[in-house]
Amino acid sequence: MIKVSSKKNKYTYNVYHLVKAFFPNEEIIQNVDEKQESLVALNLPGGSCFSIALEEVEAAAGDLSEMETEEAKEQAIKKELTRLLYRYLEQQTRTTLAWGTLTGVRPTKLAMTKLEQYESMTEAEAVRRTVGAFRDEFFVSEEKAQLACEIAVREKKLLSKLDYKDGFSLYVGIPFCPSRCLYCSFTSYPIGIYAEKAKTYIDTLCKELAYVAEQYKHKRLVAIYIGGGTPTSISH
Repeated sequence: MIKVSSKKNKYTYNVYHLVKAFFPNEEIIQNVDEKQESLVALNLPGGSCFSIALEEVEAAAGDLSEMETEEAKEQAIKKELTRLLYRYLEQQTRTTLAWGTLTGVRPTKLAMTKLEQYESMTEAEAVRRTVGAFRDEFFVSEEKAQLACEIAVREKKLLSKLDYKDGFSLYVGIPFCPSRCLYCSFTSYPIGIYAEKAKTYIDTLCKELAYVAEQYKHKRLVAIYIGGGTPTSISH
C-alpha cells in the first residue's frame, strides 16, 4: 500500500497517476491536508519516503517572478513538482516511463503547440526542437517524442486544408456509455440506467442539428466528430 498526502487538491491527479504508473499493482490511498507543510508527501513499500516543500519546488523551477498570472505560476509549480516526483520514483524503482511525466493529456496536442512556436523554422528544425523539449521538459523517450511529432505534423497538414473562413466543424455529443469508467472526467452516463432518457436526448439532438443546419447553411461543413461518451452504446 502507498499513502499519498497533498497540500492542495490540484496536485492529486498528477501524483496519483504518476505513482500508479510506477507501481501498477499497489493500492494507493490519497488524502488532502491543507495544514501540512509539504506540498506532497508519500510513503512507498519498503519504507522509502518522499516529501517536498514549496520552497524546494520553486528553487528547482527557477525564476517565477515573470509569470503573468498566479494561475501560470501555480501551473509552473505543479509541473516542476511532477518532474521532481518522477525523478524520485525513477530512482527508487530503477525504471523509466516511455511517456515520462505525461498523464491525462494528448501528447500530440503538446507537440502541436510546440511546433507552432517554431513556425518560422524549417519543419525538420521545428521537429528537432520539439523532440528535445519533450525529452527535457517531460522526460519522454526519444521514440515516443518522435512519434508524437510525427502525428502532430500530419495533423497540422490536414488542419491547414480546412476552410476556417467559410467552413465549420461539427461536434455531436453522445453522453452515454456501456458503463461509467472510474477515471473518466467527461459528462457521460451508463446506458443501462439512462436508456429511456437517451431516446429523449437523441430526439432533442436531432432538433438541434436541424437548427444548426439552418443557421449555418451559408457555410460549408468540413468535418464531423461524434463522441463524448460511447456513440455505439445507443441503439435509437
